[in-house]
Amino acid sequence: MISVQISLLIDAPPHKVWTTLADLEHWPDWNSFFTRMQIQNQDKDMGIVVGTKMQFTNRISPGKSGNYEARITQWVPGKTFTWVSGPSPWLEWLVYGEHWFQVQEEKSADGTSRTRLLQGENIGGCVSLLLPASMAEDLATKFRKFNEELRCEVDRR
Repeated sequence: MISVQISLLIDAPPHKVWTTLADLEHWPDWNSFFTRMQIQNQDKDMGIVVGTKMQFTNRISPGKSGNYEARITQWVPGKTFTWVSGPSPWLEWLVYGEHWFQVQEEKSADGTSRTRLLQGENIGGCVSLLLPASMAEDLATKFRKFNEELRCEVDRR
């Protein structure tokens, strides 16, 4: 299994970071990794909930994109969300990606509310045993860039 976790401290309150992060369909407007994000079967009254499906395109490398389908497996507004993607739900034994975000409040010395953003991914399944270890560092680099772009978007808003 490949596992990656990245952390970034953002000088903004958690609700502001969450509002930007949870606006999934607008990610392509401000970040360079996800070029398409489409949310499907949202609950009419509650929006995104566990079981919500999504499709997205991200840049795997310069000039190369990948298309994925995923489902939300955890959604705690203001705190955390997770999605799982793979070739299909019944082929997750072969390969899957579990991607997650957490938003945690931290207080600065002067009492100002800041946000610790955690982002990670676990890649598992039989095929994950064949993936190069360098893939973890490549993902970490992409996640760091995403987190920095999120920080800039939070500041802009």
